[in-house]
Amino acid sequence: PRYVFYSLFSNYLAGGTRAYENRTTGLHNLQTDSYISSFEVRPVSIEKQAEICSNLDKIIHIISLKKKQISKMDELVKSRFVEMFGKNEFEQIPFDSVCEFLRNGASVKQTKGAGGYPITRIETLANDVFNPDRLGYANITDLDGFERYILQKGDILISHINSVAYLGRAIQYRGEVNTSVIHGMNLLCARLKKGYNSTYVEHFFKTPMAKDYISTITKKAVNQASITTTDLKKMPIPAPPLVLQNQFSAFVAEVDKSKLAVKQSLEKLETLKKSLMQQYFGG
Repeated sequence: PRYVFYSLFSNYLAGGTRAYENRTTGLHNLQTDSYISSFEVRPVSIEKQAEICSNLDKIIHIISLKKKQISKMDELVKSRFVEMFGKNEFEQIPFDSVCEFLRNGASVKQTKGAGGYPITRIETLANDVFNPDRLGYANITDLDGFERYILQKGDILISHINSVAYLGRAIQYRGEVNTSVIHGMNLLCARLKKGYNSTYVEHFFKTPMAKDYISTITKKAVNQASITTTDLKKMPIPAPPLVLQNQFSAFVAEVDKSKLAVKQSLEKLETLKKSLMQQYFGG
């Protein structure tokens, strides 16, 4: 049974079910009878089936362990934040006092297939990271008029129009793109004053304190929700000494190095899994 499962799973990953899908609004329905009657399981001996399943099981198990390792590292950072800053021993100040500015981005209509300078959009912050491959474009080749919207390292992008679950998602821009990036609409940009560490502020947004506050200022509408800049500026945030913020940032940097090594190992394992599935079940 596991060999048949891997056969079906490999075919699904390769897009083999698409020809048998009925597409309706928001849903795809599989033509199960047609798919099953046309799908062919590669015939190999029962011993070879067992060998194939054993190899794939081992790789998938290691992949699962690597993912748990990354999750544990994220938990470690959260625990360290609480340990350093969660004892209510620091003065709480409005978020506006931390920021040099907090504002929306340039109003630019992005176009599929366009080029020029990249522009941030909501999807840029997917999966809680800055995604260079999810920037938009609008054929802007001259930055005249956009100077005030160019991102700087340490700027924090904040989702303020999104589904409720993703409101308040805050990601630091660390210079992931080797050209100027324009801060676009539907994300707020916070540039911090001297005396505040961007990594500290970024991780504060992940705390229950920040999330609870954001839930109180959320304005819900059909299919999306939003928070206003005015309300976000009032959010209370602890103001520990910069030396402690920097210590926390250095700790995060060390954890990130370890995470990167695990992620690189994970990518190699995923590539190996795909290669073996192609070898075992490909055409």
